[in-house]
Amino acid sequence: MAYIPVANLFLMFRVGKKPLWWILLMFIPLVNLIFIVLTWMGIAKNRGKSAWVGVLVLIPLVNLALPAYIAFSE
Repeated sequence: MAYIPVANLFLMFRVGKKPLWWILLMFIPLVNLIFIVLTWMGIAKNRGKSAWVGVLVLIPLVNLALPAYIAFSE
């Protein structure tokens, strides 16, 4: 499910414990940036990291390594 373009949003919102109706907001330009950061902040918080780690998704090269950092670090 993580590799299907729209279905991965369901998985991300479930892991980040965000409401599923936010998926509709992901299709609005510039609004989606706010909600993707909030989602990554929720995912980081649920994995035991600081919520501010989710803001790093906005930095271009850091966002490539961010999922691996959140998933594999303790």
